[in-house]
Amino acid sequence: MRQSLETLKGSSFDVLVVGAGANGASAAQQLTAAGYSVLLVDKGDFGSGSSSRSTRMMHCGLRYLAPGKSMFEFVREPRRLRTAVRMARSAMQNRAEFVENTPTRALATNWFYPIYRILLGRSILPLQC
Repeated sequence: MRQSLETLKGSSFDVLVVGAGANGASAAQQLTAAGYSVLLVDKGDFGSGSSSRSTRMMHCGLRYLAPGKSMFEFVREPRRLRTAVRMARSAMQNRAEFVENTPTRALATNWFYPIYRILLGRSILPLQC
């Protein structure tokens, strides 16, 4: 919320955070949750600087599961698949935490992917999970 500096006259804060990008906003949120009074200032808007130019800030993690050229890369190098799954899981957990802590800034989304199994000599049926 943009306010005139005059409205802050006579106010005191425990912490001043300069820059409302990813790091500044996160620091302000954590400090506020810890009970400090925080003033967060930025010359523009929240995340309007370098944070707005990063498309990788809060993704769901599925991009980690994309192999380079072929799916066989994960077969040839199972450690890459393990690392990709671990990174995807971590990104999904971080995004879920972000959505829970800041419901006015991010919305939870549910994705459903149909997975099929091919039965020899039969049609393709949905895989039951």
